[in-house]
Amino acid sequence: MPVLRADGRTAGDERCGEARGDRGSATVWAAGAIAALLAVTGLLWALGAAAVTRHRAASAADLAALAAAGHVQDGAVEACGHATRIAERMRVAVRDCRLEQWDALVVVEAEGPGLLAAFGPAVGRARAGPAEPIATSGRAVGERHGAGDRLGAAPATAQRSSAHDERSRSG
Repeated sequence: MPVLRADGRTAGDERCGEARGDRGSATVWAAGAIAALLAVTGLLWALGAAAVTRHRAASAADLAALAAAGHVQDGAVEACGHATRIAERMRVAVRDCRLEQWDALVVVEAEGPGLLAAFGPAVGRARAGPAEPIATSGRAVGERHGAGDRLGAAPATAQRSSAHDERSRSG
């Protein structure tokens, strides 16, 4: 017959004491694992949000530079005004906009969401203009050379002048 001890255990049953000391440890390990998973999930969310913000800034800079380059002939104030309107619609701020001859150079800033704003804005830079310098090129802006000529590509200046002629006739 087993002998009962004062603490309720039987004599020679040492494993009961060991089990009693580990009781509840699985809960602690599970809580730690859940906390680690939440931390990794939060880190991945922050990295994803930072990447989206960076891409938004780069895309906004590209589009704003194209808008400004489309209005270079109207002057820097008008061209940069178009760039600013495009940037505002894309929820970014224009930090710098300037024209260098026929090229429009735009720098924009996009704030990250939530706590990412503490790390500073994402910066996007873009340059838009003709593929070849206008003053040194023997061809008109947009004129193609090589195989493109056989496909009937019209020079951009011819397209612009015909559009300008239509506007002047209607006005």
